[in-house]
Amino acid sequence: MIGLRVIGLEELLFLVADSFNFRAALGDETSYVTEVNLLSLLRRIANLAPSASQDLFVKAFLTGQPSPPTRASLAEFFREAAH
Repeated sequence: MIGLRVIGLEELLFLVADSFNFRAALGDETSYVTEVNLLSLLRRIANLAPSASQDLFVKAFLTGQPSPPTRASLAEFFREAAH
């Protein structure tokens, strides 16, 4: 799941990888591996807004570092993303 906060929108936007159409977003770069597709999408988003804040998971994913502990629930993810 990727959560996005956009200035001027009160809503929190989020994408769920298992229901997201990577082929539409990535075109010829799309692979059959969700993790590869997710990394490619995250890199594109990070390049669009290089000064945007990123949570620890996104930073780890983009830099190839170990991931922090997973969130206990979707509600916990939204609480953190709202700050």
